[in-house]
Amino acid sequence: MSRDPQTRKTPAGIPITRFTLAHESAQKEAGLARQVELKIVVIVTGKDLQAQLTGVTTGSSITVKGFLNKSVFRGQDVKLVIHAESITKE
Repeated sequence: MSRDPQTRKTPAGIPITRFTLAHESAQKEAGLARQVELKIVVIVTGKDLQAQLTGVTTGSSITVKGFLNKSVFRGQDVKLVIHAESITKE
């Protein structure tokens, strides 16, 4: 994780947490090694998933499973985000 989680609540009282996940790895492409580095925003919705974030801070190693979606924020370009369905601390 490259940025601490920040939580807000919807008007209905549902907690929504956002944080930035950093990924670095070596992958093979066309038989050649390639370094992969990226940052992506993760969105965590609901109390059940919030509990999985307990103790997670910047620098924590986690695995996030979920689905990809677009996010358009105040006229900015479309960004890709992950909507978490499960979070595992490593």
